[in-house]
Formats: sequence, C-alpha cells, structure tokens
Amino acid sequence: MFTGALINSIYPLIGISKPISEIPLVFTINVIIMLLYIIIYSQNKEFRISFPNMKDVISPIVLSSTLLPFVSIFGAYSLNYYNNNVILLAMFGFLSIIPLILLLTKFPKRVLPFIIWITSISLLLSVPLSAKYLSYGDAYIEYYYANLVQMNGIWNSSIPGDHNALLSVVILHPIYSVLLNMRLTDVFRIVHPLHYSFTPIALYEAFRKQTSEKIAFLSVFFYMFMHTFYVQLSWNTRAGIAEFFLALFVLLITDKTIAGVKKAMLSIIFMFSIVVSHYGTSYTLIFLLIASTLVLFLINWSHVTAEDIKRTLRPTLSVLYTVFALAWYIYNSNTTGFKTLVGFLDHMVTQISYFFSPETSYTVYALSRKWPFSIEVSKVLLIIANFFIAIGITSLIWSIVKREKTGFQEEFAILSILSFGAILATFFPTRGFNTGRIFHLLSCFLAPFVVVGFIQLCDGFKKMFKKFKDDECVEHYLKIFSIFLMMTLLFNSGFVSEVITRGSDYPPNILITKPRALSIKNDAQYISSFQVLVDQEVFSAKWLSQKKNETIKTYLDRYYDLLLLPIAPSLSKSSIYVGNKTKIKNGYMFLNIYNVVRGVSVIQDFPPKIKNVSEVYPIDNSNKIYTNGKIEIYYR
Repeated sequence: MFTGALINSIYPLIGISKPISEIPLVFTINVIIMLLYIIIYSQNKEFRISFPNMKDVISPIVLSSTLLPFVSIFGAYSLNYYNNNVILLAMFGFLSIIPLILLLTKFPKRVLPFIIWITSISLLLSVPLSAKYLSYGDAYIEYYYANLVQMNGIWNSSIPGDHNALLSVVILHPIYSVLLNMRLTDVFRIVHPLHYSFTPIALYEAFRKQTSEKIAFLSVFFYMFMHTFYVQLSWNTRAGIAEFFLALFVLLITDKTIAGVKKAMLSIIFMFSIVVSHYGTSYTLIFLLIASTLVLFLINWSHVTAEDIKRTLRPTLSVLYTVFALAWYIYNSNTTGFKTLVGFLDHMVTQISYFFSPETSYTVYALSRKWPFSIEVSKVLLIIANFFIAIGITSLIWSIVKREKTGFQEEFAILSILSFGAILATFFPTRGFNTGRIFHLLSCFLAPFVVVGFIQLCDGFKKMFKKFKDDECVEHYLKIFSIFLMMTLLFNSGFVSEVITRGSDYPPNILITKPRALSIKNDAQYISSFQVLVDQEVFSAKWLSQKKNETIKTYLDRYYDLLLLPIAPSLSKSSIYVGNKTKIKNGYMFLNIYNVVRGVSVIQDFPPKIKNVSEVYPIDNSNKIYTNGKIEIYYR
C-alpha cells in the first residue's frame, strides 16, 4: 500500500502520468523485492526453508481438509447459478464439528495452523462467490473508488470521501487487479478472502504463546465461527485488511524474540497500515493505545524494570499513531470520519439520559428486539460468550490486583481489559458504529477469554459439586466448549434455518436463504438486509442510465443507490432514496424485485420499516416506461 502511494506521488513528477499501471508497478515491485532479498541474504546467509513432515501431509485429517475450499467454491457456484444451497449447508455442517473431531482424536499439533487456514478460507469464499455482483456492506462504494483509480491510472487524493482516504481501497485493490490481470470485481470476491484468511493464523500464534495449543485453537474457531467474519468482512475489504494488520500487531506484542529497533519499526508499519486501511478500526485503536499506555504507566510508575524498557506500548508510539491517524484523515478526505468521532463523543454526553433507549443504542435495540429463531439463538449464544469473557476478564483483573502471574503478556492483558470496556461502551447512544464489527474486531484480544472464562466456570462447578473428580471436568470442558462452537456456526451460517426450521426463519448469513428468498414473509429486517442484485435489476439499471434525462432525479429504495453504484454510477449519483415522507412530483421511479414481487418498499433502515409500494410510489398516476417481469420503471 505504501509503495503504491509513494510511486503515485513521485512518478508523475518525472513524467509518468499513470503510475498505477502495469509497467511502473512491475518494475517498482520487482526492484523492491530484489533489494529486500539482498538485505535478508546479507544479514542471514544461513537462512533455510523448512518443509513439512510428509507424515503430517498425508494424514487423513490434512488430506480430507484440503478438499474443503473446493467444496466451498462449488457450493457457492451452485447457489449463485442454480439457487441450490445443499453443498454449502453440508460444508457448514462438517466445519462445525472440526473442533470436536480434533479434540476426540490424536492429531499432530503441527497441523493446527493449516486446519485453521483451511477453515478460514472455506468460510470466507462461501459468501462472496455466492453472489454474481458486489452485493453486501460497503463493497460497492469501495469498488467505485478503486475503479476510479484503475481507470485513470492514478489516485486523486483530493476527491472528498472517507473511502478515498483508504489505501486499502484506492491503492491495494487496483494494484492486485493490474498485476494479476484480474477483474476488479474478482479482486473483491477472490483475492481479498485469500488475503484476509491468514488473520486467524496470526491470532492463533499470538494466543498460543500465552495459553496452550488447544485453548488458542478453540479461541480462533470462535473468532471464525461468528457470522461477522465470513459474512460481513468477506465483503467489507477495508475492515478485513485492518483486522489483518491488527492481528499482526497483536502477534508482535506477544512475541518475545523480536525487540529493539525491529519491534519499533514493525509496530509503526502495522499501526500505520491500520490507519490507511479503515478509519473505524484506527479510531478504536487510538482509544486502546492511549488508555493502555496510561494504565501501564500508573501500574509501573514507581518501579521501572528491564521489561518496561522493552515494552511496545510507549507514550511516544501512542502519540505518533494518534497524530498520524488524525492528520491522514483530515488531509486526505473531507473528514467525515473525524466528524463521526467528535459527534459520537458529543452525543454521548448530551444524550446520556437516553442511555438505554432502543431508539438510540443499536446494541440495546438488538438485545431488546424479537428476532427470528436462528438469529435469536445466535444472539443468546453471543450473550453467553460475553458472559464467559466477563468471567475471564474479572479473573484477570483480580490476578493483576493481587500481582499474581496471569499467563498473559502484560500489554495484551491491559488491551484485553480495555477492549471489554469498549464492548460495554456500545450501549452508549450511537448509531455511527456497528456493534457486530466492533465485537469481532475486539475479539482479536478477547477471544481467548471466552475459553478461559468457560474453564474457570467449570472449575467453579467442580468445587461446588465435589462428587466430580478433579480430572473429569478438566478432561471434558474443552469438548463441551467445542459443542458450543458447533451450535454457534450451525445457527449463524443458516444450517438450522435451511435444514430444520425453514418457514419464516432466517439466519445472520442471509445469503444462504437465496433459494427461498421470495417465499419468506414480508419481514422489514430481512428485506432491508437481503442486498443481492439479480440480472434483471442490473439490465434495467443500465437501460435507465442510458435512456434517462440526466437532469431528472431517480427515486428508489434505500441501499439501491449504492448497490447500483458499480453497475450504473451515473444513475446512482442522480438518485434519491425514498423515506416515510418523500414526495415525488417529477422523476423516474425504479422499482426493484421486492418492490414488484412483494409489493413493499423499505422506508427506514434503523429500525427497518416497510410500507406498501402504492403508499410510497405514486405509480397509479404515473407512466410505466420499462418492465422485464421482475423490475418496473415509471416516470412522472
């Protein structure tokens, strides 16, 4: 990312007008790779590449698991083109029992990172490859800005917008597309999942250094089995890349073999990479860094040890990161992200009286709302997981107060405590921050405490019921926890809703319901969440963008102005999404598939609300100028 940004600034000065193009990129990256190779070889001439043990490679677990990514690809293809989700459901069912299988069998611990990666990439490919078009989260906005860079061959940093300030969007994606000779859409659907799939491996290594292989293994599976991992972040590339660098930062903190200048340089690289990848993650890290630096100073102010000198989290690093983050967004965008942060703090203070109002806190709204069965159970499982975390964090705090050894590295422990505090802060009255993403982001610190808290809960029951032998709970608690993980994936992925309950039930992984999408009752949350374009919508949008009068506005439902951004940017920019009191006097009316088939329109996103189409669009006294059976376009 930084290489691309550097040549984007320097090459135009020497006459290269399109630095983000094939020849400049190939030349620059090859030169940098050769220089790095020379540096590595000169400093470590005894460097050797180690190959895995063949016994591990040909083991049944490894050989069978290598098929899972292909099953995921074929299953996604089947869902995408044939509306058949059977293969994906079978894969989700098998993935859910992997932790239990590995705990019941004797397996080489050396293969655990490979099993984790196979599970990770299988989950991540299952969602983006199931849709023909970019259809979830902010992927369509990211595509728009990345496509501008690719078409122009240069990044224009003066274009306003938060997304245009993120190198993960405007530099990394175009570079992948150019060097791999791949469509930009496929970079989002294939390259990003491959990139992001290594995040759980980094977390596993960080957790393993502080706990054990099995606890770290189960912690990472909890991280992967949350729907945010494979549903939202498989599409939302900027947040996924930011989490990848955060995982590397966590690994660096816990690594005792790297110290001094190397650790400081790597810290700066990883932290600055987070800044240019995702503004929400960078602001969250600002809070964690400043608070953790202050806490560490208060804990150790009276006695400075050798360990304190080697510490990664220092005041200078926190100040440097904070200044860089704020300067980057203020200079490179219209600072709407900065305004969001300031507005959040102001809103928190002025509206504290509405602290537990479901209308102002999304967390409270999500907890108080009645959801379909699968989402309701997923919510309960997440609450239970937070209960386990609370037990683990409480025990950690108690051990720190008593100055007992915790097993966790000091900086990681403080960051984990503060992360749990940030989870509690999501009850604050704000809609600007996605609770699911924040929890998943902070799971980079909190995931081990789900398992540790469960262990301590078992120890508490063991002391209460003395009839249990000491080794009985210890022998079975991880297996019981693996059942908890199995339930988490089965309900989050849609296995239960599509195989058992069906009817009006739907899961957080809403794309898996595609075969019966139009038969599910008119649920406002489901309709507003099912952001999947079909061919008829794409063809009609392109037709309208070519035929319409550019001076006349187009009215459509919420999200569709963004969904159509990669397909018909001119139509998207001149569109207005309808609300509860929108009055349409003159303009085009684009009725999407659920407007026509279901006869409803989404008029509000938080909380979602729907109305009959005839109450929102004045179609009775308007002219129908286009229809293809699923989409209708009117003019008034």
